[in-house]
Amino acid sequence: MKKTDLVEMITKNTCKWCDYDGLKLEDAEGYPHPGGYFVEEEEFPQWLYIECPKCGYAWALWKLGAPHPNAFKKENGHDH
Repeated sequence: MKKTDLVEMITKNTCKWCDYDGLKLEDAEGYPHPGGYFVEEEEFPQWLYIECPKCGYAWALWKLGAPHPNAFKKENGHDH
């Protein structure tokens, strides 16, 4: 799966901490994490998030409405 596919699944763009309305979905970033998403662009699973520009909270994509990484895990342990 591509990172852009996951970003398109997000249903919320408001920070629950500071009420900033306008989290930019294209600003999604990630870092290697064993419990993260397997994305085509990366060698290792990535924990993907969007940082609020107002308060700095890093929102995991699943907290913004994208499926949790575990939703993509298959019997073989990952989705590729």
